[in-house]
Amino acid sequence: MIPVIQVIPVIPAILVTPVILVTLVTLVTLVIPVIPATPMIQTNQTTLTIQTIRVILTSLMNLATLIPAIPMTRAIPAIRATQTVAVIVPTQNLQILTAHLMTVLLTTDFKTTENPPATGDFFCRKKLKFVIALTKLRLICPASGSALDSQLVLPHQKAYIRREGIMYDAPKLNLTKSMAEFEHGKTCTPGGVLGIRRPYNFVEGEYPIYFDHGKGGRITDIDGNEYLDYLCAYGPIIIGHREEEIDNAAIDQMRNKGFCFSLTQPIQNQLAVKLKNLIKCAEMTVFVKTGSDATTLATRVARGYTGRNKIMRCGYHGWHDWCVEVKGGVPAKLYEDVYEFHYNHLEQLEDLMKQHGDQTAAIIVTPIGHPLAEQVEYPKPGFLEGVRALADKYGAVLIFDEIRSGFRVHIGGAQTLFGVTPDLSTFGKAMANGYPIGACVGKAQFMKKIEKEVFISSTFFPNSLEFVAALKTIEMLERDKVLDVIKAKGEWFNAELGKVLAKHKVSTGASPVPQMPFVTFNKDESKTYKAKRVDFYTQLIRRKVFLQPYHHGYICYRHTDEDLKYTLKAIDESLSFVDEKKY
Repeated sequence: MIPVIQVIPVIPAILVTPVILVTLVTLVTLVIPVIPATPMIQTNQTTLTIQTIRVILTSLMNLATLIPAIPMTRAIPAIRATQTVAVIVPTQNLQILTAHLMTVLLTTDFKTTENPPATGDFFCRKKLKFVIALTKLRLICPASGSALDSQLVLPHQKAYIRREGIMYDAPKLNLTKSMAEFEHGKTCTPGGVLGIRRPYNFVEGEYPIYFDHGKGGRITDIDGNEYLDYLCAYGPIIIGHREEEIDNAAIDQMRNKGFCFSLTQPIQNQLAVKLKNLIKCAEMTVFVKTGSDATTLATRVARGYTGRNKIMRCGYHGWHDWCVEVKGGVPAKLYEDVYEFHYNHLEQLEDLMKQHGDQTAAIIVTPIGHPLAEQVEYPKPGFLEGVRALADKYGAVLIFDEIRSGFRVHIGGAQTLFGVTPDLSTFGKAMANGYPIGACVGKAQFMKKIEKEVFISSTFFPNSLEFVAALKTIEMLERDKVLDVIKAKGEWFNAELGKVLAKHKVSTGASPVPQMPFVTFNKDESKTYKAKRVDFYTQLIRRKVFLQPYHHGYICYRHTDEDLKYTLKAIDESLSFVDEKKY
């Protein structure tokens, strides 16, 4: 006699219909010795014949047609085959029985006893078709952490499964606390949370709304889900969350000197000198708290210097009246002198300057393009040089908005990287690794207008904690060659990402800027790209990779090589889901 798998189902009486009973009887017959048939599949301690396997598969398929289609989305405990295996299933759902039997098959090391080894291939096909059938019936869900995503199924087997139409649908996250807190938040804050942090900027119901803590390159929401953080607070986290050197420097300033006074502390001058040594146009500096503060100050300086009103803009420059994207509550007169042109389209700016050049105070542009929901762009050859030439031709002030590119693509900003020097420039975000600071820097002839003619003042602008944090951050950037490391990581990631994207049939793009990764979906005639984007980022967040569907990401210093490899795997699996779904 050949030992075979025993199954002892424990099913509530209410579920035992005549048809189910027949199926269960079929399963129970597996305890009866089966006459050996060739070829045979050898397990660690148990020999199963192909006939036995066929009975198992057939029985389970019969059983599967009777079970409600509820996904099995959690990992199944491994059950190793011994001389005789008893699987007792005290449950009210026959899915568990099916899943346990599937696990027995998947967790047994089957080897062929026959030459040639075609038998093993036969069993592999049977096993995979078995999994496929169960998945299509939604009896199991081959999600991250399930049997299918483990090492039990090899890469070439996964490829076979993909060809058979399996979708790698990851289990939905538990966001109970986040959703409850959001409902509470809406009673005390308009919309619960503000601006780009609102749920509709992600995938509603799939992304967390509140974080609890972060460390290094990871963040944890209030439900306890931990993610790889590639949004990095929308850019400020250049090194990592809770960097002890930076935090300790700020704490030391707070405890031993204080940070909020009626007059300014000398450390402001230390930081201004540091920026002057790093940034080409930074002959003088005014510190503010946000990027919006800095860009608004820069345009005010340009208007004060030139005596003109019109602004030519390219890119996102903040939420203040002159540049806010949503115009509710903003009188038209406050932005009627602001004209927009598209990044890398120099001809658009040329046309605008032909019409308004003699009335233009400033041209403000992000030296690296980052349009919403589209790929990040490097400047085309001659674009920034052409913008510089047009500013000079018409006597306008050239402003580079380096809020995102500053202290990221180069320690001296994109202006150093590309060799084009503006008159004024704005910095923030990465300069202090999360501490609230912005800066308007520029050539002295323009900045000196702030001495008398252009007014700028704020209670909190001179606070020194941010100055301390910025100096320590810059020290670490230089000492540890942080930006070189981030660039190298990003270049490797982009190269591997390109390979991943090329494997899939869905039409996607990737940011060429290594420090700012972003997977975008190309527009199609059927207009399914939006649904595909939603599905992709749903699958990605379920795999604990925190990226935004409409905004590029960031690589920080604390992201490890293993983090990047895991992220590539998650992207690959998420695209597999999109590939196989019918739109």
